[in-house]
Amino acid sequence: MSRTSVGAATRTLSIDPEDVIGRRAREARTAGVLAGVAAASALVAVPDRLSEGIPAGVFLLVAATAQLWVARALWRRDADRLLPWSILLFAGMVAFFVVEHTVGLPFRGRGGSPHHAEPVPGGQGNGMPIVPGADGIPAAGVVDLVGAVAGLVALALLVGMLPEKQRRRVVNLLLGIAVWSFGLLALAGFA
Repeated sequence: MSRTSVGAATRTLSIDPEDVIGRRAREARTAGVLAGVAAASALVAVPDRLSEGIPAGVFLLVAATAQLWVARALWRRDADRLLPWSILLFAGMVAFFVVEHTVGLPFRGRGGSPHHAEPVPGGQGNGMPIVPGADGIPAAGVVDLVGAVAGLVALALLVGMLPEKQRRRVVNLLLGIAVWSFGLLALAGFA
């Protein structure tokens, strides 16, 4: 290989700092938009959660406000300052969604969910499958799923924005927490 072809290959493989900064800004703005979508879906769900119990509604309202604040900050490119807190917020919201729709929340009354109130003609109850101990666990609606998916994708983008060494640690931590949580669910008799 000649000296000029080696130099050309090296220039081709080099990373332009402007491209990295531009990509990072696009990722931050995309995460900001997704955070806004997650916050909007949480705000839409607040009245339903308030009817089920004041603590669940207030928690969701506070979480939606935090998500809106993070969305604004990410859009304005303040991602570096907020990255750890944003990751913590979205990991918590995804965990909240999973717990709420699998084992139920401890501060929600049993059987008080409006998802179990509308009868379906010819069916028993509202047509939902009858699972022992599932009273008070709401069905995941479209708004819930849109918010959960937006939060999960925002979480993935935010974790991807971390430096490589921190990213590896955070991914391992999140996976460890997920495995530990599924183990607890199995011990609780859910899985």
